Amino acid sequence: MRPSPEDTISAIATGAGAIGIVRVSGPLALQIARQIARKEPKDRAAIRSKFWDSQNVIDSGIVLPFFAPHSYTGEDVVEFHCHGSPAILRAVLDLTFKHGARLAEPGEFTQRAYLNGKMSLSEAEAVADLIQARTDRFAKAAAQSLDGQFGRITRELIEACLSLIAMLEAEIDFSEELEIDLSGTIEDALCSLLASTDRLIGDAHLCQLMRSGARVAIVGRPNVGKSSLLNRLAGSDRAIVTDIPGTTRDTIETEIDLNGAPVTFIDTAGYRSTNDPVETIGVERATRAIESADLVLLLADASAGWTPEDQAIPADDVLKVFNKADLAPPPEGEIGISAKTGEGLDRLLTTIANRLGAVEQDNTLLVQARHLETLRLARVDLCEAAGALREKAPPEVVAIPLRSAWNRLNSIVDESPDDAIVDAIFKNFCIGK
Repeated sequence: MRPSPEDTISAIATGAGAIGIVRVSGPLALQIARQIARKEPKDRAAIRSKFWDSQNVIDSGIVLPFFAPHSYTGEDVVEFHCHGSPAILRAVLDLTFKHGARLAEPGEFTQRAYLNGKMSLSEAEAVADLIQARTDRFAKAAAQSLDGQFGRITRELIEACLSLIAMLEAEIDFSEELEIDLSGTIEDALCSLLASTDRLIGDAHLCQLMRSGARVAIVGRPNVGKSSLLNRLAGSDRAIVTDIPGTTRDTIETEIDLNGAPVTFIDTAGYRSTNDPVETIGVERATRAIESADLVLLLADASAGWTPEDQAIPADDVLKVFNKADLAPPPEGEIGISAKTGEGLDRLLTTIANRLGAVEQDNTLLVQARHLETLRLARVDLCEAAGALREKAPPEVVAIPLRSAWNRLNSIVDESPDDAIVDAIFKNFCIGK
């Protein structure tokens, strides 16, 4: 059951730090501020005050009120800025409960903002993405989406589609009166619309990668330099490196920002037959790392070449890389690196980025996964219209799939999702947001 919007909600809105914030939203927010601060709240005016519990002062700080509808949620909102001790934050939170508030559900502040028309559902989803962003590029994309960029771009596509339909309608209704052939103009506009839709679909795939990340397993025989490569990528000695085969027994991970995608590299135990039970467990864990990886980087020794032992490693669709290129060149056409000196590392990372789809581009647009299928179906409609246009079909035939595409694109911005979808989206938020 969805929580009642008539309730006044409260939650701690910050993590551990010197300053903490308890946020309150709802019809009792201003009354709670009066009872705790014992001062009259003024809209958007920071008030320095003691925080009172009966006759006891539990802290002193800032009370910051926002009167409805000019607040994050669209309701009366009050923020209590206090010292960041968990004990103090909890005491202030308990005070708000004492005066009529209840604990907010995960994402309930942003859900109220959506329900009160302060933001679209896509913008609300961007709030969650911004909070959880693991790279600067994804944070920037989320901030732009929160500013309404996705909605603006989608509306531009809708207008372009509508313009095409209008030109086709003109051909249908006024074909005898028109003195110019619009087919070339229509074809150019349709190609442009298809390209823009493809860009959005590509952004959706890239956003999923930036949101969820990828895992790359580094596998190979003992002593080919897997741990040295991991340390080079991490910029620190994450893994122990020795000349003794079998040094790595467990998987070790490090995460790097690869063109805005958080990519986790996994150093694994060297593959070989062994009677050492601990090393055998390490090899088994390496096998599991291969099975769960998005990409397997099979590292070989350039000075030894490609050996039967390399060939025997149980991994398909691998990216072969030859380490120790400072000692010997890699086979013709293969990637050579030196984990020791860093030689070839840029080329390797570029290749990995391309294999994963972490392409470099400016102004990546944040597209939600739930919009991807709608965009794909709209693209099918646009391709059908383009095919009909190439076959010189009558304008009324070309217009049918275009109207379908227009309806699909329009459904993205004119959102009327059912309650189950809305609740599922906000359930992924943290309490306090």
